[in-house]
Amino acid sequence: MRVNLGIIKGWGVFQRPFALLLLLAATGAGGPDVYAQFRIWGEIREKLQFRDGYHRLKGPEDKGFVVNAQRTRLGLEFEKNNLGFVMTVEDARIWGESKDNRSEAGFGLSSAYFFINFCQRFTFDIGRRPLDYDDGRYMTGPGWGDVTKAVDALMFKYRSLDLKTKADIGFSLSNNYGHVDFLTTYTVDWFKYYVWAWTSREFGNRDLVWTLLYAQDVNQRKPFPENGAEVPEPGSRLVNRYTVGTYFYLFQDRPVNGLVYGYGQWGKNAFGQRLNAYLASVQLKYRPHPKWEFVAAYDFISGNDYSRPDYADGHRSQAFDRFLGARHSMLGYMDYFNVRGADDLTQGAGLHQPYLRLYYRPHPKHRIELSGRYFALVQPYVIDKSGTSDAVTPAGYTRLPRSLGGEMDLHYRYDVFEDFWVRAGYSVMLPTATMERLSGIAPGNSRFSHFAYVVLTYKPVLFDSERHAARRAEKAAQAIRAAQALIK
Repeated sequence: MRVNLGIIKGWGVFQRPFALLLLLAATGAGGPDVYAQFRIWGEIREKLQFRDGYHRLKGPEDKGFVVNAQRTRLGLEFEKNNLGFVMTVEDARIWGESKDNRSEAGFGLSSAYFFINFCQRFTFDIGRRPLDYDDGRYMTGPGWGDVTKAVDALMFKYRSLDLKTKADIGFSLSNNYGHVDFLTTYTVDWFKYYVWAWTSREFGNRDLVWTLLYAQDVNQRKPFPENGAEVPEPGSRLVNRYTVGTYFYLFQDRPVNGLVYGYGQWGKNAFGQRLNAYLASVQLKYRPHPKWEFVAAYDFISGNDYSRPDYADGHRSQAFDRFLGARHSMLGYMDYFNVRGADDLTQGAGLHQPYLRLYYRPHPKHRIELSGRYFALVQPYVIDKSGTSDAVTPAGYTRLPRSLGGEMDLHYRYDVFEDFWVRAGYSVMLPTATMERLSGIAPGNSRFSHFAYVVLTYKPVLFDSERHAARRAEKAAQAIRAAQALIK
């Protein structure tokens, strides 16, 4: 029912002052100038997998099985007057992984840090956080894995006002003995000290984006696991490893665009081996239509030539270590090649990976991916597990054909709602005799290796002060329009 206020006696006297008070209240005039943001979000992810050759070729006696991994997160973000904090509580577990009807330990913090914005361009933060740069090849945070790879660190950040120039500098240290009075041996397979610097510059309208990363990780030297090489006791010496990587993103917003990047590693790894390792990649993308995208790419990872004495005796290494990088999808979805230095299926002999990928979006909520990859060793010499090494190679090593085989992958994603999506995938590995031998299986005896998964992810925003403020602003705008109408 609409009421005509004009018929109320005396309303004309108070109409204009009342409208002015209404206008002041709607615009917030006279109120305190306090800037505050608060956001709460959650995530529950169910990852159902059928593993029948995932991560390792299927041997004659191996049987496939079904496993479900659940990851739960609750995140808090708060900022007021250029001071704030971020905290993410995380729990990861396998269904049925319990003892006496109690959950196994899988609870922790994936991020917990506070930050200070000195101005619009400089920020300092300190605490626990994941590190994520570029495409995640060398450092990345949450992803396929169930537990976030996080570091305890302090960081200084710079962001230009136009956001075309960015820079980060950080430092981290690790200690697995808690509060102790004197230096003790650091026994965890993790860095002791870590320093990194990253910068990015955008040229033109994203015609070229260039980034540069420098990282130095310091470890306490460990005994070399192979060949009984003599090394000092752990903790008696620190070794430094240096990594430099650069990226060139070309014409990112155009139908034809590309990416070229490369990394180099020098210094010494945790086993005291002198490093001279490399990683490089080139990618070409073509979008002939908004629904279609074609990708052709090639990855190269350097490896050890064990026919040379200085590599066979463990004094030198060309095996690249991806450190905190993504372990899934970069070198296939079946995760045979994680490339953690020599701790890999290739035994540090390096890897060639050319691949083709096709994306199709029949609808904004649906995406289909089809990809094919080929794998081959860079160096043909590996550790001889059969005890029949070739006469031309050093004792304990053998020469194998370089070809490892191919992988085919089909993936599908459906964005059911804004905060709920479904992913499904199926992968097949077609190995060669070389890959069978590296997997400890006699040539011709591996069985059909395949892998399937379905992932359900629900990631709602429980509260967002910006959205709340936007709703309040809309109500205020309605009140202003009503007040202006009364004044007229």
